[in-house]
Amino acid sequence: MSLSGQIKRWRGVIPVLILGALALWVDWGRMYSIARQADPAWLGVAFLINAVTILLQGVRWRMLLASDGGNWPWGRILRLHVKATFFDIFTPGRMGSDAVRLAAAAPEKRHHVAASLVAMRLQGLAAILLTLMAALLLTQSQKLASALGSWGAWALWLLAVAGLSGGVWFLLRMLRMAERWSEPEGWRGRIAEHGARFGDALRDVGRNRRVLLQSGLVALLFVVIACGVYWAAGRGFGVPLTWSDCLLGVPAIMIAIVLPITVHGRGFAELTALTLWSGPAAAPEAILLTCLGVYAIQLSQSALGGLGWTPGKSMSA
Repeated sequence: MSLSGQIKRWRGVIPVLILGALALWVDWGRMYSIARQADPAWLGVAFLINAVTILLQGVRWRMLLASDGGNWPWGRILRLHVKATFFDIFTPGRMGSDAVRLAAAAPEKRHHVAASLVAMRLQGLAAILLTLMAALLLTQSQKLASALGSWGAWALWLLAVAGLSGGVWFLLRMLRMAERWSEPEGWRGRIAEHGARFGDALRDVGRNRRVLLQSGLVALLFVVIACGVYWAAGRGFGVPLTWSDCLLGVPAIMIAIVLPITVHGRGFAELTALTLWSGPAAAPEAILLTCLGVYAIQLSQSALGGLGWTPGKSMSA
């Protein structure tokens, strides 16, 4: 078997191995004691904040859908978004909700919906990386400046600007590629037709700079508010997370959650949190409970969306 085949074979085992190692490493008695002393009021705050993040994601998706000028009903779009989150519970990389939203689209709008979801994913990743970069510069710039000297600090800022510029260049490059995808030369039959229509839809989304800017700001707001979920849950389990801790750790956890080799980031999210947040003031067991508590909140709200799931009319403008 080739190396790539072996990686594909074992990639699903990696999260299980990580969770198993963590289960053997933690003090279960201490973990139970911390769980019994949890503050339900702070966990309730985390529950409410997480509900806001779900609403924001639905608003952002509707904004990207409306880039074609269509009258996409707010109520129907938000209801479908909330219901679709149920399918993220058991799908790798949280791809289940995207598949459900695409399946619910009317046939004549399916290419535009697919383009909006691709744009939403790329935009979300850009917002996560931008938040992480800003947090690193704000919290670590003084330490790095003292270690590198004044010239090193300037070099660090230039590197950050170059990285941000590179991200913008990559996004523009993707939009130019979409224009080429809209040309069916060299394709045959239905593949050419669908490729051209999807390329046109992605190009239309990219051309509406006002919508991209507005939805991009909502994406940044979503990341910041998502940090508040972990901040409040940490308070509930006695983990004194600062906003700097959250702005550094939560974006990294969010990247772990969307890895396609794990379901909802389990294993990788906990390992990331322990790596970034462990210290004298925070017991590893409390950090694990914080991650699991946020996961339980997300599961409960996704399950509530699933309870309202019924096959309905196709989504259309």
